[in-house]
Amino acid sequence: MIDFHTTQKKIYHSRWVVVSVATALVLFFCAGLGIAQERDSDLRVINLDGLPKDISQDEAGISLLAGLDPAETPRLFADCCALSVTAGNEVRCYEPDMVIGGDLSTLIVAMEQGTPLNFTTAGPTDGPKRCDGAVVDAKGSVTCLDRPVVVDYAHRTVSFVDMPPLKPGDTLILFVEDASPFEGSRENTGRNYDCG
Repeated sequence: MIDFHTTQKKIYHSRWVVVSVATALVLFFCAGLGIAQERDSDLRVINLDGLPKDISQDEAGISLLAGLDPAETPRLFADCCALSVTAGNEVRCYEPDMVIGGDLSTLIVAMEQGTPLNFTTAGPTDGPKRCDGAVVDAKGSVTCLDRPVVVDYAHRTVSFVDMPPLKPGDTLILFVEDASPFEGSRENTGRNYDCG
């Protein structure tokens, strides 16, 4: 004799297991898709003249700079349109956290005419390691760049030679300062978001 009550319980339990497994698979797929769609690599140009005194120019400080919100600390970033960013045939006006992709072989960052800034290096004054540029990965680890970063001080440009590709989530940081040491620190206008 068939026990319908027990059979119904087994069917209900089987359905519950199938629904639970299906839900878990959907959540796992969505999580994997989210991981695969990490943010692209981007560019930040830091004005060292606006560096707060509590942030050092060592790797810990550079890692901290990569996590700051440009909208909350606009004077720390080079003014919007103070630089042009060329990638291949495309020329764009610099904006904080602009997407630059991973391949830097054709990337050139140049000062616009009349911009009162120059590219510089970062690093503790008493330390052996100085950064012409830096890459901060998604976990906050810093790689100081020296040889791959080619700074042409006469033409005020930065380009890259034999630079390994950036990974998704990486932030490339370049550093600028007042172009004239005789004028003292020039105040950044903080016009980062007024490019119109």
